[in-house]
Amino acid sequence: MPRLGVFAGDRARLSADLLARLAVVKGLAVRELGSCDDVIRGVERGELEAGLIVPGNYQTSMQAGRSVVLQFLTRPGQQS
Repeated sequence: MPRLGVFAGDRARLSADLLARLAVVKGLAVRELGSCDDVIRGVERGELEAGLIVPGNYQTSMQAGRSVVLQFLTRPGQQS
């Protein structure tokens, strides 16, 4: 089962909702991590197949109708 490490920079309601939605995806093991560096290290070391970094302004930007850039990380040459 693919492992996805997620760091939510703002820990606000919308980030929690996104994490909850990811957690119920069949065939995906989601781990919430404590920092961007934890996500990057996990992917680099092969402990995670992928990483997702949700920025600290996620909720405020979404509520204001602005675009938000999420970072999705994989190892080079790895199929996602």
